[in-house]
Amino acid sequence: MKVKERLRKEILELRKNLKPADVEYKSRQITKRILDLEYFRNVGVVMTYVAFRNEIRTEEIIKYCLNTGKRLVVPKVVKKRRLLLASEIQNYPEDLAPGTLNIMEPKEEVLRPVPVEIIDFLIVPGLAFDRLGNRLGYGGGYYDCFIPSLRPDVVTAAPVYDFQIRDDVFSEKHDIPVDLLITENKIIDCKRYRKEIFKKVQSDLEIS
Repeated sequence: MKVKERLRKEILELRKNLKPADVEYKSRQITKRILDLEYFRNVGVVMTYVAFRNEIRTEEIIKYCLNTGKRLVVPKVVKKRRLLLASEIQNYPEDLAPGTLNIMEPKEEVLRPVPVEIIDFLIVPGLAFDRLGNRLGYGGGYYDCFIPSLRPDVVTAAPVYDFQIRDDVFSEKHDIPVDLLITENKIIDCKRYRKEIFKKVQSDLEIS
């Protein structure tokens, strides 16, 4: 079995074994950290995944956006074209129905596609991440194709359990790292960490 598949299997098993109370508690802690981010509070358009199984819950983030006047966008999988369609929702949960892999997606009758260029903040799902923000997804490649289409100034954040952060997620050249990892215990500024690593490498090269 390939290393990526072994890691996917391990994380899925750990997540599957979480008790419902743990999922709810950790999700509340992570949600609070996201809602307290100054940048998040100031943006106008937020895109988030809709939680599936034992993923970090996003329900309170969705409700917060809708209740505070932010435009809220969620993904719809277009399997034939292997892409994510960004669609605005205005009513939760009424605008959603089970879609690809039984994940909640916008209903066909209320699809409201938006230009990717208007998105200010993206909340990204994933199975494992390293401290640089490199992401191990589910294997479909949808977010790997979607993230490069965002504006360069868009903040990408991944809500994750602490056990999902690993030393190595076996990233490849086409993988684009996220900016922030937000766990039940901390926030990791991956963008700053990448800059520090780059400076250290440059310094080491100059010394040598």
